[in-house]
Amino acid sequence: MNDKIFTFLLIISILWVGLHFFTDLSRYTKENKIINTSKIDNIYWTFRALLPRFNTPNTRIIFN
Repeated sequence: MNDKIFTFLLIISILWVGLHFFTDLSRYTKENKIINTSKIDNIYWTFRALLPRFNTPNTRIIFN
């Protein structure tokens, strides 16, 4: 039983560390312009625009 819990926590921690390493690496390369990420950014924002927005409130600001 402890082996299954240990394996589960090990997988989760490896994924967690890998995700943070990837985000830090991508932020560093973008800030220092090491590689051109414009195509990846365009694909990301195109995909993001196609997703429905479930968490955004339906509020409008009306200026008089």
